[in-house]
Amino acid sequence: MAKRKNVNVIRSGKVNHMSVYELLVGDVVQVETGEIISVDGIVIEANRLSVDESSMTGETNSVKKDIYEKGSNKNCFLVSGTMVVEGTGKMLVLTVGVNTFENKLKMTLQKDDD
Repeated sequence: MAKRKNVNVIRSGKVNHMSVYELLVGDVVQVETGEIISVDGIVIEANRLSVDESSMTGETNSVKKDIYEKGSNKNCFLVSGTMVVEGTGKMLVLTVGVNTFENKLKMTLQKDDD
């Protein structure tokens, strides 16, 4: 990511405003409408949460996100490079930095250009 971006992170029960570059696996990040997701994670709280995944999938319809339930086929993953188009929620961070889906895709495309 070229520009500096801050997010609200819950650590040790307290909300901290910090750079996405300081996020760690296991952090809980608050997400809201208009925000571009910077890491990969799983939804742990959702309030009418919908995401535009067209940058990753090409699909133009927004995707409703919900918390994981065993035996359900609900879409509970948030992927880096996508944008929240409606609602709010919280996500548990699963991957950061070069390990995110967005960065792995970029590296694969660069490798193909070589």
